[in-house]
Amino acid sequence: MKASNKGQDARRYNLPTASEVAAIIPGDETEQVDKRDIVVYVNGGGVRHISDANEAYIPLHFVLLFPYGEAGWHPGIPKTMLSNPQEDIGDGVEEETRDRVEEAVENILNDNEGRDGGNEPQLPREEGPRRTVSAREFVAFRLHARRNISRSRARKGGDRLLRFGRLTEEWIVDVYGTIQAQRLEFHYKNQDKYRAHSFRAVRDAWTSNDVNISNMGRRVILPSSFVGGPRHMHQLYQDAMSIVRVYGKPDYFLTMTCNPNWQEIQKELLPGQTWCNRLDLVARVFRQKKKALLDLIMKQGILGRVVAHIYTVEFQKRGLPHMHALVIMGQEDKPRTSAEIDAVISAEITDKELHPKLYETVTNCMMHGPCGHLNQRAPCTKHGKCTKGFPKPFASATTENEDGYPTYHK
Repeated sequence: MKASNKGQDARRYNLPTASEVAAIIPGDETEQVDKRDIVVYVNGGGVRHISDANEAYIPLHFVLLFPYGEAGWHPGIPKTMLSNPQEDIGDGVEEETRDRVEEAVENILNDNEGRDGGNEPQLPREEGPRRTVSAREFVAFRLHARRNISRSRARKGGDRLLRFGRLTEEWIVDVYGTIQAQRLEFHYKNQDKYRAHSFRAVRDAWTSNDVNISNMGRRVILPSSFVGGPRHMHQLYQDAMSIVRVYGKPDYFLTMTCNPNWQEIQKELLPGQTWCNRLDLVARVFRQKKKALLDLIMKQGILGRVVAHIYTVEFQKRGLPHMHALVIMGQEDKPRTSAEIDAVISAEITDKELHPKLYETVTNCMMHGPCGHLNQRAPCTKHGKCTKGFPKPFASATTENEDGYPTYHK
């Protein structure tokens, strides 16, 4: 599939190679879209419409995940500080949640209008510290496997939600849609608190004689605090350009991709699971590895004194998190000669006898190809040649080419 316009990268539309669950949400983050139409089919006939914030929605939709009728997230869950951090929620709370679900289902069945009829759960308006559990906090809590659990939950499986593979992924995607919808709704209802008057285009449109006011909709302004929104991305870009303007161009470009064979991931997988079934575990381990790498470079200074750095994390077509980092060194530690570059960067395959672990890592994770005429279906192959320039020619010394990319000694 080609990009929709010339300003976009066509590779963004390549089919992913990872086995994962995805959702299609109409509109984008700049539009106010209608809420999801969730329909409950009654055994006795007829249908009922409920909200995704109804505590009965999750147990009714994901029956296998919640066989005991535990309530899903709803806006009224209070935050509780337990006296003992290792203490777990007991049977009394479980009975209360089941009662809430049964009451919610009964209200759905007794709803004569077929909809929530104005009783749709609303996000509580709170002043000061939040006293209720948000949807994100609820999901994050349920996604953790806990060993210190009550006897009743041990019988039911304390990590039950992590054992259903594709169904667990579907639940995560579903609740993510709910969380994003709530964030958009918050900004939609708090437009009067933003400095929207600074957007002159809206004001000019209202004062123009050529525009029919009755045909104009309400423009919703998403602030830069909305993660993933256009203003959020533009602000991050401006911050990065400001860092380069002050400290100069980067000296090192680092990449790091999550390895699903890391022992921290493999030892936590449940019987019969692969890394595709535990994307929550993959993300957490990658974050800790990323922090450890940045700590080695920024705080311990293995490359020298670092004056500034920029990094971004994205997810590759294989479904694995991937980091790009730019590092700007102090004047005394900038690599200026070929010898200084060779002391930090090596493009050679290490000796298998002297460095067996490094040799295994390089040959398993750092080798490009086969591509070009050897593999016409490789993503980097175009017109029978590798677009990345592989295989690279052997070089007796490290030099810089006209594009600023060095040719490493190999």
